[in-house]
Amino acid sequence: MNNYTSRIVNKLSNLIDNQKLRRIEAQRLETLLAKTAQTPLNILYICTGNICRSAFADVLTRQLIQTEYTDLNINSCSAGTNTNDGLPANGDAIRISKNFKLDLSSHQTQSLTKELIDKSTIILAMEPSHVLKLSAISFASLKKTFLLSALDELKNISVIDPYAKSDQVFNDTFNRIKLSVEKLILKRSSLLKSTKQ
Repeated sequence: MNNYTSRIVNKLSNLIDNQKLRRIEAQRLETLLAKTAQTPLNILYICTGNICRSAFADVLTRQLIQTEYTDLNINSCSAGTNTNDGLPANGDAIRISKNFKLDLSSHQTQSLTKELIDKSTIILAMEPSHVLKLSAISFASLKKTFLLSALDELKNISVIDPYAKSDQVFNDTFNRIKLSVEKLILKRSSLLKSTKQ
């Protein structure tokens, strides 16, 4: 990341860290979910390598919609801003995801492309640098792009990359992602129920 990009990421981080602006971001997300309640929700999770964070979020979403929330009309995929296609998930991610009753062993990476962006209804990024890289591919997609942290109250707006870190960091990161994904799916479920009444 060059100095100019780093400065923009830092400014964006400081801006979003403001609690008032984070509430606005959460409201913007709620509005988009409400607008799309009657149509398929195509979620795209993005991180750097698509081997830990976005892979975990994608596999978790798929499991939830196949087992507990079968009627929500949700599709999920994931991609990386700096990866090659067809790589497996990180070995530690595969191992630790088992603590969450998830199997990442069949996951294969894919690079973030305009086609994936265009197909998505909502894009959830793990950190501000991913939003910047996405905007370079499709600036118009920013209106449907959010940081995953819009779904939680934690101070750090970036979901920490656990790659090459301790099991504790993996567990903390995966638990944060799990809580955010579950919150997103519950919001979708609630909105669908309210539209049917």
